[in-house]
Amino acid sequence: MPDAILGLDLRPDAVHAVLVTTGFKGRRQVVQARTIPITEETGYAEALETLFAEPAFLKSSCVLSLPAEAFHFRSV
Repeated sequence: MPDAILGLDLRPDAVHAVLVTTGFKGRRQVVQARTIPITEETGYAEALETLFAEPAFLKSSCVLSLPAEAFHFRSV
C-alpha cells in the first residue's frame, strides 16, 4: 500500500486538507482534498473532528502549515 501524506493548512476562515499518496517510483497522486469552513460557532477543533471522521485521513503522515501571525518570533 502506498504511503499517504496529509497536508493541512490552518487559516482563520477554514481548514484546508489534501491527501497525497506516494507510490512506486516516487509518483504522487492527490487522492482527496477538503475545505472545511470555520465560522463563529465552529472552531479548529470541530473542523478537525469533521475531517478525521473520514477514515482516509486517519492513517497518514501529516505536514502542517500555520500562519506566521500565530507565532512570536524573537532574535537570539
